Amino acid sequence: MIVRLPRVVAAARGLHYFYTGKACKHGHVAARLTSNGACAPCGSVYSMKWYRENTEAARATMKKSAAKCADARRRYFQEWLTPERRQKCREQVRKWQQENPERAKANRKAAVLRRRAAKKRRTPTWYGEFDDFVMREAFDLSLRRNACTTVRWDIDHMIPMLARTASGLHCGVNIQVIPRPLNKQKGNKLLLTEPGEWVRHI
Repeated sequence: MIVRLPRVVAAARGLHYFYTGKACKHGHVAARLTSNGACAPCGSVYSMKWYRENTEAARATMKKSAAKCADARRRYFQEWLTPERRQKCREQVRKWQQENPERAKANRKAAVLRRRAAKKRRTPTWYGEFDDFVMREAFDLSLRRNACTTVRWDIDHMIPMLARTASGLHCGVNIQVIPRPLNKQKGNKLLLTEPGEWVRHI
């Protein structure tokens, strides 16, 4: 049951939404924003329409916001992922995999398929000889670094292909070779997205 609540009462309680039970001018009987009284579904429709009409501007804004918050995210990530917490997470994952071998195997297979599909979708139509050259050079560099250092090295997409707020392309300008521990810490987060940025974290 949805409780009707006046806007002034919702604002006094610090709520983000309120509900009157009345339809907006577009016929939506739904929650409204306490800040401006706008209908929430109308706002979603407008946002989707604006994004479709201004895709490049929206992506540029998201990239600018990601770059602005990169330092704050990096500090939080470094403070949160302590060696003790990392070890505890690894032990928990290892224990679950041992107790559920079939599900663990299925999860690994599904992850490989998702990545292959993402790689195929995110390969641009203009992918050409230069990009192929960069990929081969990155693979060769990872092998040479594996041979001359004590850590493993991975080929990484600076802007991940499966990030929540961005989707990087599978092309030469989005490729870097970084230590595997950093690559695992990064995952699909928008971290280490600039060339050479990873050097400050080793």
